[in-house]
Order: sequence, then C-alpha cells, then structure tokens
Amino acid sequence: MHRGSRRSPASFALLTVIACAPAAAQSLAATASAASPLQLRANLSPGTVVAAGTALPNGYTATDTGPASSTASIHIGLVLNAAPPRVTYTVDDQFTLGFNPGGPAPGVILRASTGPHDTVLQVTASQPAAVAIKITWTHLLRGSGLGATVDVGDDGSTDWLGFWSLDAPPATLLANIGAAPLRIRTHTSSAGEQDSYSSYTTGPGPSSLQIEVTLRSVSLQVVAGALQSAPSGEAFAQPVVFALTDLLGAPITGAPVAISVQGPATTSLGATVLTDAQGRVTVPLLAQLYSLSTTQMGLVAVAAATTGLAEPVRALLFVDTMQAFAQPGIAGIFVGNPGPLVGDVPYVVLASPLGIPPLQTPFGPIATNPLDPSTVLVEDSIGVFGFFSLGGFGAIGRPSFVNFYNLPPGFLTGVTVQVQAVGIDPLRGVVRTNPAPLLFL
Repeated sequence: MHRGSRRSPASFALLTVIACAPAAAQSLAATASAASPLQLRANLSPGTVVAAGTALPNGYTATDTGPASSTASIHIGLVLNAAPPRVTYTVDDQFTLGFNPGGPAPGVILRASTGPHDTVLQVTASQPAAVAIKITWTHLLRGSGLGATVDVGDDGSTDWLGFWSLDAPPATLLANIGAAPLRIRTHTSSAGEQDSYSSYTTGPGPSSLQIEVTLRSVSLQVVAGALQSAPSGEAFAQPVVFALTDLLGAPITGAPVAISVQGPATTSLGATVLTDAQGRVTVPLLAQLYSLSTTQMGLVAVAAATTGLAEPVRALLFVDTMQAFAQPGIAGIFVGNPGPLVGDVPYVVLASPLGIPPLQTPFGPIATNPLDPSTVLVEDSIGVFGFFSLGGFGAIGRPSFVNFYNLPPGFLTGVTVQVQAVGIDPLRGVVRTNPAPLLFL
C-alpha cells in the first residue's frame, strides 16, 4: 500500500538538508491542472470538455445538465494553510439523477456520470522537504468498476490502489520534495443509473477525493503484512509490521507508536507500543466474525501514529466469514467477502460432521474435508465437483452471498454440522471462510 520516498544519487545530501532545516521555516505552495481532457457527460450526451494542461483554479466547477433533469458536475478545490504548512486538494464528482416526467415506462433508464478524468496537483516547498500525503476517498454507493487511483511522482506506477467498492479508510503515503515539484496525479470517475420502476443505482455514486500534503520529520511505513486475507476466528498468517526511521533512514528505537484496529479484527497489543532495536512495531491480529449489516464488511485497517507525522499510516487486510442458521423448515448460510467488486466470486460450500480431520491445503486447512466420506457437497460454482447445486441457484458471490434452503419436516433435528466455503476471488485468489456450526431445529 505504501511506498517509501524515492532516493536519487543525491538523496542523502538532500535528506541532510531536510534534517537540518527547521520545519517551521518552510512553506508549501500548489497548483492544479488537467492531465487529460476533462470530460463531463450526463445521460451519455456530450458535456463540458476542458483541454489537457488547463489550469484549474480553486473553486473550478464544470456542470452539465442532461435529459430528464439529470445533472453532473466536477468541482476542484485547492486550499493552502500556512500553520502548519499544509495543502488540501479535493476533486468532487457529483451527480443527481433526474426523473421521467411521463411516469414509469419499461426500458427507460436515466444515466448520469462524471469522468473518467485525470487531474494533477503539483506541490512545491520553500526548501527541500519531507511530506506525508493523506488520501481519502468517500462515495455514496458500492461501485462496479468505477473509482479513483492516485500516482505520486513521474515513474508511471500507481502508489495507491485501495479504493475498494467498500469505503476505504484514509491512506498515508510518504515522499520528498526536492528542486522539482511533487507531482500527484489523480484519476476519478463516478456514475449512476436508475430505471423508472426499481430506482436501481449502480456505480460509486457522488464521491469526493481529498489529498492533504503536510510536512513530516520522520518516516513510518508498512513493511509487511498488508493485503492479507484470513477466515473469521483465525490469526492472520503474518503480523502487520511498521518501521519508524528518521529522514536519513536510520531506525528510531524506543519511540512510542499508537496502534488502533478498525474492522473485524483484534490485537493483543496495547494502545501504545515502543519501537524495537530495528525501529519496528509488530502487530499480531486475530480475525473476527461480522454480519451482513456491517458497514465496513470484512475490511480491517491497522493504523499507526507517532510524533512527527501528521496523519496515521494504515495497512488494509481482509476477513472472509461464514455464518449459518436454521429454523424449522429452513436453513440459511451467509458468506461475507470483503474484496473489491471486480468480478463474480464462485464458491464451493461443503458441510460435514464436527471433529473430522481437516484437509491441509496451500491456502489453509479445510475443516469440511472433501476427502472424508461424511462430508456433503452443498454448492459448487467452481466446477470441482461438477457444478452441483443443492439449492438450484449456485454459490456466486458479488462479492458476498446469502442462500436459503427448504428442509423437510424433522430433517436432522438436533444434529449439528459445520459449513465452510472456499472461493476464487478475481483479485485475491483462493479465499476460504471459517467453518460455521449449523444446528438443525
């Protein structure tokens, strides 16, 4: 998630200047411009076009009004705050779906969208400076392929890919400003559509991308453990490791680092931890269950904060969960997948008696061992067992799913089994849930 500062041959001389310079004497300045033609469209009709390279002053707004009163706009905001030195930059993609004045009509779909478009924020400093870049992206809806990315610098790589279809916590990137401006390129896009009957809306919806650039006197980075997956109830295979150094890259030992965990996971550490001899803090994590109603479903953010850094640094992780329940005549299973909505996730769901030996696999133990003769196949949407479906509707997550099954009277009354799912996530690969107990009533 995070990448350290780039080092040129003159980096140590540059960092020496940074280390010796008083932070209070520095100031930041910024400009914004279009990196590619900024297009705004509503209801798929042509809208406002801004040429690449056009300066975007603070408060710049482009607005397009399409058929059926749908509107869309792009708003650029740029604010400088001298105490402490800080640049705040926002790109708001806002749209309002219209309505069909003729009333409900089959096949009538209203569309509104902004982007895709690219903008560039360039930040300069009165002298070479180390900065922290806080990136926050908020949106109304869970998306379907539209979102935002940010590139810091000119090497062509994308520094931040954390804009999942779930609302992601802010990210903090670290960088240096030398003789050349620090260049931050953003790519954003929002869209929505609505039919006249269901008012179904797709795309991330109205959104706001905010970037804050502030001076820093230390470097705190995630060096291990980010972007892991774990089933509920299990420890993550690796701890999350943060490394604290000075601006020359030397470890800072014995420094207090505040640790907090958001989402379905816990840690055995206290709220504040001292860095070790290598300047590191190691955070073990245990994944927890979560429900379908959870706002940040399965997304875990581990944040570390310390003196000299204006914003916490965060690592994102994922928890996959299975929950099962039964009532007389019905059984239900819930599989929670926290991954980005980049495609359907096929699952295999198995049920077995409690206590059978698990199957050891490269991606973790399967408690519902398919090699055990007592194990029952419930759903197979991967094709390992011939695409069998007990309920007739398969097990496709988008990215999560809920299935219900009608049971004959007295079916296995008083018997408890365990149910587990294994899926193929298009971004994360093979994922598995916890084995969930299911007591038939």
